Amino acid sequence: MKVFDAHAHIGKDYFYYKIRNNRVFNMPLKKLVKLMKSNGVEKTIVSQCPSIKEITCCSPTDLIKKGKYIESTCPKCNRIVSVSKVDPYRKYNLRLIKEIEKQNLNGKIIPFFVIHLQNPFFKEEIDFYLKNYKNFGIKFHTYASKRSVLDILPYINKLKVPILIHTGPEKFTDPKNVIEFAKQYPGKVLMAHSARLSKKYLQEINFIENLFVDITPLTSFYNRIINQDFSTILENKESFQKIKSPQDLYTYLLENVSYQKLLFGTDIPWCNYFGKGYAEEIKILLKLNVDTDIKEHLAFKNFEKFLS
Repeated sequence: MKVFDAHAHIGKDYFYYKIRNNRVFNMPLKKLVKLMKSNGVEKTIVSQCPSIKEITCCSPTDLIKKGKYIESTCPKCNRIVSVSKVDPYRKYNLRLIKEIEKQNLNGKIIPFFVIHLQNPFFKEEIDFYLKNYKNFGIKFHTYASKRSVLDILPYINKLKVPILIHTGPEKFTDPKNVIEFAKQYPGKVLMAHSARLSKKYLQEINFIENLFVDITPLTSFYNRIINQDFSTILENKESFQKIKSPQDLYTYLLENVSYQKLLFGTDIPWCNYFGKGYAEEIKILLKLNVDTDIKEHLAFKNFEKFLS
């Protein structure tokens, strides 16, 4: 069976190094492609790891307009972390495009350009990609940006490309913001991270034609549930009493959201640190005891519909 991954990252992530004093995540594109090949993944949506060094200090930084420049400043220690004329993510997005071309990965790696939601020149950044590139999507990481996607609705009237949006437990990362965004956005939207397993939000997705949701981070969620850690989950713990295996989480999701809305994804490299690993995420999908049509929708058909 074909398997397409709707949620993957490349590059370094400094969040756990600078803020949590843990480690630097690093996933080179070549390594990801090698993993895809060895695990039978044919296509992957890829974006830069969100916590780049230009916006990471004691916490995610704030972006401030200083004339023609963007100043990235830490709100805790007031250090100026970086200064640039363009979005801090742009050089990483362009590097991804160059790597795709260099490794002849067009059609196999689908680039989703990350744009900072605090960028004071947000509209100009959108226009840059629309003018210069085709066959791409956009990723909004609401935690790294510390902003809701609702804040940028006035600036995306020309935009119809597919958009992937991070969700979390914070006010500005709340899945309800993505639901409201999708209602007003003319293109297709993929809500990341299973709506944080909220039954209410998963069920609402069924009624919004252009909105999809990915299953990430499936085994990370499973580990947290087993360890009674519900800090990043937006559902009461009593809802998970029947969860005895990662496969049970698929059952939980399919009880609340249509199989025609749900996309498989790994969230690599995070699945390697907090879940059961990239290969295991794929094995769990392929071993699911569901109808073939349902499994095909999860594995690749919904991916194709999202990008069509």
